[in-house]
Amino acid sequence: MAKAIGVDIGGTGIKAGIVDLEHGTLESDRIRVPTPKGAAPADVLAAVKEVLTTLGVQDSNLPLGVAFPAIVKYGKTLSAANISKEWIGFDAEQFFEDGLGRQIHFVNDADAAGVAESRHGAARDARGLTILATLGTGIGSAFLYDGVLVPNTELGHLNFRGESIEKWAAYSAMER
Repeated sequence: MAKAIGVDIGGTGIKAGIVDLEHGTLESDRIRVPTPKGAAPADVLAAVKEVLTTLGVQDSNLPLGVAFPAIVKYGKTLSAANISKEWIGFDAEQFFEDGLGRQIHFVNDADAAGVAESRHGAARDARGLTILATLGTGIGSAFLYDGVLVPNTELGHLNFRGESIEKWAAYSAMER
């Protein structure tokens, strides 16, 4: 059974677990810690190390994917919503590889969810356009056409009444 470690960095929480890649199922407990206030790169890396230590992963050959709430291109973060502006233009993949001492795969969080949904969820074998929306601290989105990802669609960056749509429609808006 092929497995991987998944880490999801969000605006309010950082989660990790071991996933069965064939079935798309969680094979471990889901570990969560709060996202550090300000979400600066060094603080986020420390929190990721904490969830991985708590998860108890000893096998450094197990693939590690990190999902992040930003536009990500070639491992670099090009935006920063609900996180430190230090992430803009930051070589995040290299930063995490250096900090964790291993190779990782660094992607947009909603894109990761969209690909998982198209492989294991309701969008499996779907033809045409599939749109996935994530509602959390912010709003994320993934577009897939015939199961192929159109990366970094980021509908959460739209404006409404002169402000980010996230102020009005994210899960965090409901909590206010």
